[in-house]
Amino acid sequence: MATAAEKKRSAYFSPAELDVLMQAYGIKRTWQQLKMKYKNIIQSANRKKAEARKTGGGPATPPLTNAEEMALSLNAGRPMAEGIPGGTSSEPVTPEDSSAFIKYSDGNISLLEPPVPTEPQAVKR
Repeated sequence: MATAAEKKRSAYFSPAELDVLMQAYGIKRTWQQLKMKYKNIIQSANRKKAEARKTGGGPATPPLTNAEEMALSLNAGRPMAEGIPGGTSSEPVTPEDSSAFIKYSDGNISLLEPPVPTEPQAVKR
């Protein structure tokens, strides 16, 4: 019987070994599992990409895996959502906030005329 001093930890599985193991084992995955894994790969790739853009010192970011590189290349050229330039919807609209005058309906984008400021009228008592 081997003692604790004689036991050694084995090396990590290489990516090639993991591929062979998974193909030989034949695990079936649901479409929900595949969808979640795909989203996780894209999220990880985007996180690494954003970390690489940061300035300053510190350790280098880990390189992208083959799957992450492929995910980023598949998403190249797709529209990206950006923040609202005028702030949140709970803030009052100002004339400088041009994003408040854009309307999206049924797949069409249209520009709205900004409201014309009027003088407040006195209330008669």
